[in-house]
Amino acid sequence: MMRRTIALAAGLALGAGVSPLAAQREKAPDCDDARTQLEMNLCAADQYRAADAEMNRAYAQLRAGVDAGERAALLAAQRAWLRFRDAHCAFEAAGVRGGSMEPMVRSGCLAAVTRERTRQLKSALETADN
Repeated sequence: MMRRTIALAAGLALGAGVSPLAAQREKAPDCDDARTQLEMNLCAADQYRAADAEMNRAYAQLRAGVDAGERAALLAAQRAWLRFRDAHCAFEAAGVRGGSMEPMVRSGCLAAVTRERTRQLKSALETADN
């Protein structure tokens, strides 16, 4: 019983601290001068998040501007595209799987493919507006 109490207390004490990754994340890296793999991974993830947010805005605008039938087709296309994106980027990152570069390669792919999808959605939005 005493061992469990000590182990639980030690686990709680360790859990209350800030992990090295979380501490690093609190100080955003300078992505124009990323030097470590961790910084490059974090910057690539940020670029993907920004691309994803922009794509979601374009998707929402397009969705709002089409009728119910087109909305259903758009939803089906977007779901298929998401499956493609994930499979494609898994393939792109396969060459570095398990290595420290894998998150950067995967995030870089996700950002690039997502930016292309955003261009497609914006083009469809322009067509729908005309």
